[in-house]
Amino acid sequence: MMLSSVTLTRLEKAAVDNGFDQELAGDHAWLGFASTQCSLRVWLTLLGGGAYCAALSKKNVANALGEYGTPLDPPLPHGAIACVAVADIPALHRLVRRAFQLAKALPDELLHEFENQTAGLP
Repeated sequence: MMLSSVTLTRLEKAAVDNGFDQELAGDHAWLGFASTQCSLRVWLTLLGGGAYCAALSKKNVANALGEYGTPLDPPLPHGAIACVAVADIPALHRLVRRAFQLAKALPDELLHEFENQTAGLP
């Protein structure tokens, strides 16, 4: 689905207003964002059924967002591992804000250690 310019602007505002200040290269369906303050990456889109979706690069953050949206399994952009859907733009702002807060607060040092130790494995 091709996103309208109004939808693109609303998705970008949801990301930038809630801590994701770097735009990533995306595809035709997802807008990608990163933050200078945390390592989480998010991709935002509007699905054909009217659900706003946030794809996330960290499973622990996605798992902690249960009360903020509904997990979905659409085709994800490269780098995303989970997707959470909400019904409207205000809910998307709350979801993205909470994802940012969790990404800054949840510990991930053990994950980095594991990734470093298993980097050479097939």
